[in-house]
Amino acid sequence: MPHLLSLDLSHSAVDPAGLGALLEAGPAIRELRARGCGLRADALAALGKLEHLEELDLAENMIDSAESLQRSLAPVRRGLKSLAVAGNPFLDSGREAFAQWLTAECPCLRDVDGAAPEIALKQTTDLAELTQFAGSAGGDGAVQDSASCSCLEGNPCAVPYNCKDWPNRFKVAEDRRRELGYLLTR
Repeated sequence: MPHLLSLDLSHSAVDPAGLGALLEAGPAIRELRARGCGLRADALAALGKLEHLEELDLAENMIDSAESLQRSLAPVRRGLKSLAVAGNPFLDSGREAFAQWLTAECPCLRDVDGAAPEIALKQTTDLAELTQFAGSAGGDGAVQDSASCSCLEGNPCAVPYNCKDWPNRFKVAEDRRRELGYLLTR
């Protein structure tokens, strides 16, 4: 299997020896998906043989040691662009250290669990802190859609965040309908 580029083992029962043999047989693998396979950190030693690995999905496994995972990823860390690790026990206690390691050692990494690494590995439940953090990561800190004020189309806005004149929305919408000829004057 020297030309194999993508391997999906998700939700399969894979023993460590079998995983090692598969990875040795496919040195050109760029994408490895092993989500929900019950893998432990010691089963990942063969990852170092994948010189071209760019995307790795290890979410929902039994990886309980960030240090072991780091040792396994060390040979491939420079080219890694996407990593999924959500649902692994090591995140309960080693999240911050792992986040620092990824930031320092994985220069190409752009996606961790579907988000930018600095956001995905941030552990907080404080909405204000998340909003501030999202703003510093390049977003505007708020989730908004691109809708415009519907009052200007003749229909009162349903939510205030995109309304140009929330307190007077009914009057603005009525005036606009009148301008457009949709409302008969009394």
